[in-house]
Amino acid sequence: MKIAVIPGDGIGPEVTAQSVLVLNSLRRHDFEFDAVELRAGASVYCPGTRLVGTREMGEAIAQAAQNS
Repeated sequence: MKIAVIPGDGIGPEVTAQSVLVLNSLRRHDFEFDAVELRAGASVYCPGTRLVGTREMGEAIAQAAQNS
């Protein structure tokens, strides 16, 4: 399973990092996954518009959704 990890504004990189630690703790119970980190947040916002993601982000999210 692939999980898109998007440490963006609102949730924040510090919260996302802790969430990945929780997911990693599930590996001992045979929960297997690949975490794919994607950039988001202020670094990819365009002023005055909605979130502008990269093509890579959209493809990774779509692939993760198909595999779940």
